[in-house]
Amino acid sequence: MTREDTKQTVRYATNLLDDRVTSPPISQSNKFAVSGANYSTNTRFDSQLILQLEDDLAVVIAAEKLTSKHPDRSVQFKFDSEGRLHLVYGNVNVLSGKLRWQVVGHGSGGENEINHQTLGGYSPTKLAEKIKQLSTILYSTYQVNSTPHYVSLVGCSLTDYDLQTGGYAHQFGIALDKQGIRADIAARRTQMAVNELSHKITLSDDGFLYHKISEDKLVLTWNIQGQLVSASDLAMRLVRAITLVDQLSSGEVKYSALDVQQRRDLADSFHRAEGILDVEKLILTAFEHRYYQAWRNDMHQLLQLQDSYAQLRGMTGQTARQYSNYWSACQSIVL
Repeated sequence: MTREDTKQTVRYATNLLDDRVTSPPISQSNKFAVSGANYSTNTRFDSQLILQLEDDLAVVIAAEKLTSKHPDRSVQFKFDSEGRLHLVYGNVNVLSGKLRWQVVGHGSGGENEINHQTLGGYSPTKLAEKIKQLSTILYSTYQVNSTPHYVSLVGCSLTDYDLQTGGYAHQFGIALDKQGIRADIAARRTQMAVNELSHKITLSDDGFLYHKISEDKLVLTWNIQGQLVSASDLAMRLVRAITLVDQLSSGEVKYSALDVQQRRDLADSFHRAEGILDVEKLILTAFEHRYYQAWRNDMHQLLQLQDSYAQLRGMTGQTARQYSNYWSACQSIVL
């Protein structure tokens, strides 16, 4: 294998792009060695649960790689071919705080390998029921609240290719909500794998596997109207920025502890002309009370307006806020 930045020039022999291969008996496949080295210490989540849906070698290896990325804060379970639950790795008591579930299996049932209809053989409704079942078991057996804040569907082509309807991912999110669990949902629109660095990589049009192709990933989140929408939606970007600024202002989070994604979220509402994060403006807003209050009032007003002004939706949070303030000033002059 050779690497050029994030380009993978060779496919792996066992990954989620490959056909199903029966794994060793479950008593053997449970006994894998998880590397003690964290490939990445930056994560938005306090802990994660890896759920392996199939007794399949490619799925076993993908789940193992994801567990290896953060072994000290990961727990791995699997459902065997008869639907029975097994603890594969980890101490269940580490599951706490902001929790991510990564659900690993083969996407299937789509035409021309896109827009698959099942993950690990489960329909959206059945998978939601399985997650509810496992969450209930963890609470009744270990007194652990394992309700996910974020569910990553780790399988091929689990959203529509044009990212318009959300496909399987959207159906799953709705079904999970009906089980009493409201979480953000992430999925990829094309074929994917997990590489040796535990990164999720997707197959691009040029035939190479890349890490973090933004247009291949869909993240769905719940808006203030109770709708499951793309996280690129303006309201969701505003809410993420508000949450982070509130955490910085209260001291709950330090600026130095922000990860790359969090800084990108903040840059949407605090950026310089070239698009990079305006740290000075951010710090002033978070720690100077009068600026903080003014900004929060502006953001609240913008959240009320954004559904009425379709032209705002493609703007950054900062630009939309400027337009909102301008319209408010014009309205006050007219009145």
